[in-house]
Amino acid sequence: MVGIGGWSFLEEYSESGLPEVKNVFDVLLQVSIVLMVVGAVVFSISFSGCLGALRENTCLLKVFRCCGISDKGYKDWSQNQYFNCSTGNPSSERCAVPYSCCRENADSKTELVNLMCGYGAQDIKSQTVLNEKIYTRGCIEGLMEFVKGNLYLVAGICLGVALVQLFAMYLSRTLLNQITLQRARWT
Repeated sequence: MVGIGGWSFLEEYSESGLPEVKNVFDVLLQVSIVLMVVGAVVFSISFSGCLGALRENTCLLKVFRCCGISDKGYKDWSQNQYFNCSTGNPSSERCAVPYSCCRENADSKTELVNLMCGYGAQDIKSQTVLNEKIYTRGCIEGLMEFVKGNLYLVAGICLGVALVQLFAMYLSRTLLNQITLQRARWT
């Protein structure tokens, strides 16, 4: 998405110059810029998750401290065939949530990860007990809160990533021109 957005931006404004930006809506209405920003955010989150899963680093897996994806939060897991609470579900994880949803999933003395800390979480009726045990908000809501609270940081990171991408595209374009010039000398 970052590459397509950058290519689109360069194609659109290479002849006419950069667009005039008067307010935030001028930036939001530029599809190429939105593609680059969304691509950078998706890449960052995906990379953190993949790296966290690869290294079994729960800190990276819990960067936005959430459970589920939508505004229903942890209840999204009832849509999963292994975690739903239906009586026909033979799974041992029935009415549970994954251990990545748990607030404290490691014993402080032994530092052993409790993989069963989310078992029965969907059956808990007390919101206070539930909030002590697991994260209840969805990841989109958590991401939005993080972005709103750290807007300048997120914008700076996105701008930095976009500039690095644009510089790499400039270098590849320069290399392409040099190859074309070299080939022209051969004929």
